[in-house]
Amino acid sequence: RDRAVRLRRDLRSGRRRARLRPRRDAHVVAKSIDECFADVTAAVHAAASDDAEGARRVAEEIRAAVYRATGGCSCSVGSASNMMLAKVATKLAKPDGHVHLSDAEAVATLRTLPATELPQIGRVNAAKLEALGLRTIADVADAPLAALEEALGHGKLAKATKQRAAGLGDRDWEPRPPRRSVGAQCSWGFRCRDAAHFLDLATELLRVATERAAKLKVEARATKVAVKVWK
Repeated sequence: RDRAVRLRRDLRSGRRRARLRPRRDAHVVAKSIDECFADVTAAVHAAASDDAEGARRVAEEIRAAVYRATGGCSCSVGSASNMMLAKVATKLAKPDGHVHLSDAEAVATLRTLPATELPQIGRVNAAKLEALGLRTIADVADAPLAALEEALGHGKLAKATKQRAAGLGDRDWEPRPPRRSVGAQCSWGFRCRDAAHFLDLATELLRVATERAAKLKVEARATKVAVKVWK
């Protein structure tokens, strides 16, 4: 059975800022600067015949690697049979641990959580569900589809929410597509003294982007520079 892992680096535990870039791989999909999903199915099966034990061993390897690479930052790991459940497991693993949810454990855990833990159920949709007395994931799972359609409309969301409340992930694993572009940016803002200073900054960003492209074996067909200027 496929295993998904969601990682979230706990920045609060580190006294210094560190950067951790996931290895660019079809089995790793970054979600933000401090979290990603990873398909570790093969690694789990190679580590142990039991999924829970295999997931524990792989998670410990990942957590140790993050600790070494960042100089001491902790890492929470959640593992389960799909990405949605791995996300739930990660929250349970915080601030510095690993939680593996079997399918049976995942369903039981889901039912205790508020409906807002489901994807696409934010404050607005949660209020619509609550108006019908549906506050928890258990309420959503046990409700007839017609009730969910009354709250969320007759589109895909109601059916998807019903499926998710039962612990069934509705997103297939999407491997990282081949890299087509490479960039470099600075978003903190710089005060350039003059045109020459700005040219130095742009040249440095171009150098960084060029080095990244060479490392990733991406051949550039065009170069684009975007600048936001304010006074």
